[in-house]
Amino acid sequence: MQTEVKVYCYYLADKTADGRTMSRRLLEKLLGVTSFSQLVIGDHGKPYLKDGPYFSISDEDGLTVMAVSDKEIGADLHQIGIADEAVVRRYFTAEEYKAFIDASEEEKPLIFGKLWSRTESSLKCIGTGLDLDFRNHRDMIDHLCVKYTLLPGGYILACACEEDFTMHIINLTDNDLELSAYNYFNSDGGSGKMDPKTDGEINMAKDYMILTLSPGSTSTKVAIFKGEERIFKSNVTHDPAELKQFDYAGDQLEYRIDAIMKELPAST
Repeated sequence: MQTEVKVYCYYLADKTADGRTMSRRLLEKLLGVTSFSQLVIGDHGKPYLKDGPYFSISDEDGLTVMAVSDKEIGADLHQIGIADEAVVRRYFTAEEYKAFIDASEEEKPLIFGKLWSRTESSLKCIGTGLDLDFRNHRDMIDHLCVKYTLLPGGYILACACEEDFTMHIINLTDNDLELSAYNYFNSDGGSGKMDPKTDGEINMAKDYMILTLSPGSTSTKVAIFKGEERIFKSNVTHDPAELKQFDYAGDQLEYRIDAIMKELPAST
């Protein structure tokens, strides 16, 4: 029997609302995750359920998705728009670069999106994320089965699995996630709070300060949370010409930290 991958999609009515909180809501509602004690964290930070199934979450500017399967899975969303030749030349094969260069200007954003989302979904599938220099370890990801689908709003979704699979898209509504019952969003469109339950609950204490970073090919998404409330959000862009000086993604660490620190509000 062919492996089945279910991809649950939730579109935020307010794109400024918090995808991180929605990711946790998907885990709670669809997989019953209410405590960190139910998760096991891999060597590179990938979360697993102790008793399955496998899952992978991605969010991008107003859309949060969660792929679920009984096999190891990786999912990545990319909003089609940029088509960065320097990134393709630097990080992908000569054949992939030629296909990108030979394409029309109209085709390039989709090709770039497929290249990047395929790579990120594959790295999520094997559990390394961008810790792996995938340019020199293509053998670790090239064997994976990767499938794509275009989603409303100009998104491309890639899912990667160790074997062939069928992908089923399931669109969720507020009623599916019981958002109104949980008063999940504040009146200003920001994230609300999950119902308090017991110690070990995913909810954070109100005085916790959390910095979240999501590095992309030419930008880094940054957010700061005080407990459940997001108090800062920014998308720090990086000049592709400056990124050329680095041979590996990991070499960009200090450069990106410096750019992020300049973007953070002085109060933090």
